[in-house]
Amino acid sequence: MAFTFTIEKPKVESEKLFLDIKEIIERREGSISGDDKEGRISSYGVEGNYVVGTESIEITIDKKPMIYPEFAVKRYIRKFFSEVSS
Repeated sequence: MAFTFTIEKPKVESEKLFLDIKEIIERREGSISGDDKEGRISSYGVEGNYVVGTESIEITIDKKPMIYPEFAVKRYIRKFFSEVSS
């Protein structure tokens, strides 16, 4: 079952944010397609879409392994954004 959550957008330019997140996800053997406004992410069986707003990022996860609880997936995705350098 899909779920959506929002995270605060780091205080960096959208283009830099996208490049930083791309690097972080790819280091974790994941992939990202799209641009600094919207796209799709995938890492360790977790897949979803993102939309970047002016102050927040909306993430919809539409695929995850059953053994991963929703709270763990949210924490995992939030960790990507906490690693972005300002």
